[in-house]
This record gives sequence, structure tokens and C-alpha cells, in this order.
Amino acid sequence: MDGLILLSFLLAQEIANRATGPVRIEVSVAFGGHVSASKFTELRVRAFHQHDGTLSLETLGGSPNVNFSLELRAGEQAETWAPIGIDFSNQPPTIHALLGRTNLQNVAFNTIRHTTPWSALVGTQATQLLSQVPDTESVSGTTLPRFPPAYSQISALAIGGRTLAALDDAQLRSLLEFVGSCGRLMLIDVSRSVEQIFVNRASCEGRFFKSIVSEDNAEAAYLELLEQRSLTLPSDEQLGGLISKTPDGAIDLTRLSLFWAGYLIVFSMLMIQARTRVAGLGFSIVSPLLVLVIWPAAT
Repeated sequence: MDGLILLSFLLAQEIANRATGPVRIEVSVAFGGHVSASKFTELRVRAFHQHDGTLSLETLGGSPNVNFSLELRAGEQAETWAPIGIDFSNQPPTIHALLGRTNLQNVAFNTIRHTTPWSALVGTQATQLLSQVPDTESVSGTTLPRFPPAYSQISALAIGGRTLAALDDAQLRSLLEFVGSCGRLMLIDVSRSVEQIFVNRASCEGRFFKSIVSEDNAEAAYLELLEQRSLTLPSDEQLGGLISKTPDGAIDLTRLSLFWAGYLIVFSMLMIQARTRVAGLGFSIVSPLLVLVIWPAAT
């Protein structure tokens, strides 16, 4: 009997360990944690557990907070990504994990705040050529986002061909969308076929896209890319001047009345002076033509 009790206890303990055993969780932020205030970025969560399960995740300190989940497979590393807004007025952001009904310890993730525009140098090749350019940060290709809105963090990006080839499909699609929304991008030492794909996707007449070979003056080319003026939409004042009406309304009725009165007087006098029907017909034809010429000037 005592043996059965002990066996039941051990089995119950094993079941509990299977459900609530240690879970390794790693949290990182796109672009190596470099973020700008009040901008969306991307959170990457990697987890490992010895048993299957569903990891429920919630960001704390974001703007807004985000809830998502990660399916765990026994003995395999699982990962997922989620967009998140960083709000520096709140406490340092953390992520809360829940496995089944068991609360796990909150995991903090580090961010590096930027208050001025900055650009990303992705991979060793871009860093070696452009590290002297001001306001740049060297980041790994693995930290490039899968969600296009996360690219609002940066003002420009330079990436070498080897690093570009190592990106996954989601990262490549996101980068192409960045270029397609007039994002500033410089490719270094890529094939003509790869370059053409980006040329075809580049918006803003391609003014914010460059492709160079490593022998070129990369620093000068990148500075030229950064100095390209952004396209701006017309202001309300500029548009208002185009569609504004006259002070007294869309049509000046006084001017219109004087114009038609003068026209009828002149036309009547001409018809009275006409001695033949041909002359009267001629005045009838010429008068509308005069209206077409005089009317724009009168209004």
C-alpha cells in the first residue's frame, strides 16, 4: 500500500515537472535594440522547453501592449515575432510569459534610445566601408524586421550582398516594402539581377536607392543618399490658395451683370446697323466668339 502511495506521488510529480519544467526564453528587439521614441519596432521571442505546450506572451510597458502566443515543441527551439510600440514615458518594457496556468518570470529586453535620425549599417561589409558616417549604428542581419512598419525606426540602411543573401523570405519582403515606400537603401556588391529587383520596386523615381560595388567611394555615395531631400506633401495653406473662392463667392454677380449688359447693347447696335441679312448673320457668329475670348479676362 505504501508502495502504491509513493508511486502515485512520483507520477504526479513527474506530470507537474512535464507541465511546469524550466523554459528558456530569449527576447530581442529589431535593429539590435536601437529604437526611436514613439515608433513601432519588432520583438523577437525564442523559447526552448523539453515538452510540448503553448506559451502565452504579453508585452508590458509598450504602446500599446501586445498579446501573442508561441507553440512549443519538445526539445526544439521555437521563435516568433510581434510588432510593438515603445513608449519611453512608461517603465522599461518587459514581456510576461504564461505556460498553461503557470506564471513564468517576467523577461526584460534592452533598448537603446535614439532622439535624432540614425541609419543602420547591416553586416560586416557595410560597417567596414561606412563606419565613419555620422549617426550610424552597426547591426546584424538577423535583427532586420519581418514587419515593414518597424523600418520607421531608421532613416536609411546599407547592406552588403553577403548579408542580403542570408536574410529569410519574410525579411526580404519587408525590405522590399521599405524600398517601395521611398525608404533609403544602399546595396553593396550585389549582382545585376538582384539590383534590378530592387530597382523595379523602388519608389520616388529611385532617388532613394543606390547600388555600388565595394571598390566605389561608398562613403560619398551613402552621404549623397542621406542628403537627398524627402518628398513633402503640399501644406494646407498651399492647397487653400489653389481652391479658394473669390471674396464675394465663386462668381462675381456684379461683374457678370455688367458684362452681359454691355454685350447686349453692343450686339443690338451692330444688328441695327446691319444693312443685309449676311451682315446680321456675321454679327451673330462673331459675337459668341468674342465672348469666348473676353469672358476669361472679365472673370
